[in-house]
Amino acid sequence: MEEKSHRLQPIGLTQGVSLQNVHMIMFREEETGRLAPLLISARESKTIGRAMYEHDFSTITLTLRLAHHFDIYLDYVKIHFSPKGAVSSILYFKSEREEKHITTNIADGVAAAINQQVPIIISEEDFNQRILRHQAEGRVSVPISEMTSDLLQEALKSAVEEENYELASIIRDEIRYRDTNNGDDEINPT
Repeated sequence: MEEKSHRLQPIGLTQGVSLQNVHMIMFREEETGRLAPLLISARESKTIGRAMYEHDFSTITLTLRLAHHFDIYLDYVKIHFSPKGAVSSILYFKSEREEKHITTNIADGVAAAINQQVPIIISEEDFNQRILRHQAEGRVSVPISEMTSDLLQEALKSAVEEENYELASIIRDEIRYRDTNNGDDEINPT
């Protein structure tokens, strides 16, 4: 953990009201208490929900048991964003001699961190791009670049229905951009 980072605590899950297909995990930054929402898939929301509320870690149990068998222990989990915005988690394991890591989906990373009671971290840069700068009661926003194509389509329909043509134009431009780039910017694949 050499780079400047923030420790996050998962505090809950939420689902969109105006956009039903929006699922998010809410993190609280330990030092300042600022919130950091992270867009996740419905499947990832279910996995994290089972870990947080039911203590069901079945998606990550085999990996952790195998690591323990070889005296390798989970040290921390890092939330990572690719240059194109795709989110994943990196599990950092330590043994007596070395550190190893594996990349997995965000849900398994959060579940592993909860199960092993290890920190979840995010880089300073990624955190500053994702914190809630303006929090309104009951409302959360995420950058449009983090939305899946399906969510963009749903948001476009909602913006048109609400006659918010400025927002509809922005969403339409993002959809066109992705279409011309063959979906290279799609995140959270399921």
